[in-house]
Order: sequence, then structure tokens, then C-alpha cells
Amino acid sequence: MNLTTWNYMGIVLVGLDIAFIMFYYYYASVKVYNFIQKTSRIQPHCRRKKAKTFQNNPENAQEEYQYLGHLWVRKKRGEYYLTIPKEMIEQSVTTKYKITSQSMFHKFRKGEKIHINFADKYYTDAKLSEEITVKNYIATSHQL
Repeated sequence: MNLTTWNYMGIVLVGLDIAFIMFYYYYASVKVYNFIQKTSRIQPHCRRKKAKTFQNNPENAQEEYQYLGHLWVRKKRGEYYLTIPKEMIEQSVTTKYKITSQSMFHKFRKGEKIHINFADKYYTDAKLSEEITVKNYIATSHQL
């Protein structure tokens, strides 16, 4: 084999390595958010009476979340685990968390259990889905 063939083989191997690394880190990744408050959207072109009824309608209420970070789901002993570190919990304002899947991971494992660990002080279980809402019933943040 000549030198050009080795160069092409090396480029292909590096490309495959990069693709594997991107797939591995993207495959079981989740974003963690902390609940801040519930707000209502008011339509800008409506009268006061209508605005009040629009504001009290629970269908129009939206929850606001603060982004805490990006984590990976790990597999131990055949079960899935997610550990929320102490640093994230210290940034939280409330005990309600929303965990959203960033990949196809939740579609392939829909309905399976995931164990969520809050800084080794509180554990909870949830079913895998695109969006998981959990509560840390033991407040581990100094802000709470």
C-alpha cells in the first residue's frame, strides 16, 4: 500500500472516532431545569375584563424553569441512574426539577425505570420519558 491509502484510512478512522464520541455523549444526555414560578400570558390587544379572565385560565399558565446543566444517564447493574450533583442543587430555587431528554434514548427505553439521586441525600424513581418532572422532598440547597 502506498502512503495516500494510509492517509485516507487514517482520515476515515479519525472521522469514525469523532462520530462515535459524538453519538456516545449525545445518546443518553439530559438537561436539568429547576422550577422558578408559574406565569400567565396576557394577550396584548385585549381589554381589561378579558385580560383578567384570560389570566385566570389555567390552560394559559406557563411554568418557568431555570437551566441548571447538562448530565449523562449512567447504567449500573442493568438499571439507569442519574446523579444530580450538589453544585446544581445549590443553584436551585425550589425542590421541583424538570429533566428533558436530548436524544432518542427515551424512545428506545420508554417506560423503564430511572433512579434519580440528589447529591447522595435523596433518591427517587421515575419512568423514562422525554420530559420527567421530579421533586426533591428533602431540601439540600442552602437557598431553600
